Amino acid sequence: MASDGFTYVINLLLDISAAVHVPINLFAMGVVAQNTPLEMRYFGWTILNIMFWNFGCNFIFAFVHIKPMYPAECYRLDGLVKHFLDSEFVSQGLFCIEFVCVFNCLAANSFIFPLRYFSLVHKQRFVNIKPIRIAVGFAVVIIAIDFGCIINFLQWKVPYDEYPYPEELPSRKMVFCLMPDGFWHYSSLVLFLFLILETFTISRIFTTLIMRFLRKMEGVVHKKTLDIQRKLLKTIIFLTSFPVVFALIPLVVVDLALLFRHCRYTQEITMVVTVIAANHGVIYAVATLCTVHAYRKAVKNMLLKMFRRNTMHVPHVHAFLSVTHKY
Repeated sequence: MASDGFTYVINLLLDISAAVHVPINLFAMGVVAQNTPLEMRYFGWTILNIMFWNFGCNFIFAFVHIKPMYPAECYRLDGLVKHFLDSEFVSQGLFCIEFVCVFNCLAANSFIFPLRYFSLVHKQRFVNIKPIRIAVGFAVVIIAIDFGCIINFLQWKVPYDEYPYPEELPSRKMVFCLMPDGFWHYSSLVLFLFLILETFTISRIFTTLIMRFLRKMEGVVHKKTLDIQRKLLKTIIFLTSFPVVFALIPLVVVDLALLFRHCRYTQEITMVVTVIAANHGVIYAVATLCTVHAYRKAVKNMLLKMFRRNTMHVPHVHAFLSVTHKY
């Protein structure tokens, strides 16, 4: 069982993460929504989709910290919510919402490479598709995933008083439990792991297909055009690496910890990787703004305007900004 001091540090880190993440992600979503060039609109949509579900996860984390109570397959809701609520039903509902946001974030990450492939390889056919149809297609996939997650969770949860191993149970306050064995326990873990691997596999397959297509176009398409497409692909791969390192790997660790929850330090490990996963959204947002030229330029212009407004009476600072603006 994690010590009170360790739990306090984890809660503090999650509070700081939420305080930093929420404004930065809102700012990043505003920049992407307003400054995505027309020819990159589908790329911008997928980025916004990822940021939105990241924001949903961290907004919940701002009020709710989910603490594993291993060896029991139970969780205690900590954070601000504990001062206002003490309901097993509400705890289950908040966990389910967080569960859905995580799955939707995984789905959103898996959209970006197929969309880029079809917009590049089947450009003429893709141009004729109305954007609303693509948006509806995304929504249908998201709703189907959400429906499956909710049904699975409803079968997985178990009332506190009906938990099959009462000797493992922690105190009741703000605690809810999941079935520690049986079909729904393992199907949930397999489903979670499947979606994680599916996200990585789809990204890898369509990256290979795009690279193969660009090689075929050598000598057919102007070299400058191919260089632009390769640069955009490298940008997408670079941005996707952040969810892989800071979200997918921690989620795999969480999944494995559930299987080996009786082992020593699994509770502490789960809490640490949760903090890492909770911070991947802000890292992704900052990386997106710094990497994509259109967004970087928009942020630079905002900063220049802000500094000019604040330094209009300081001539040497104004001169410095005028020079740096040329670069």
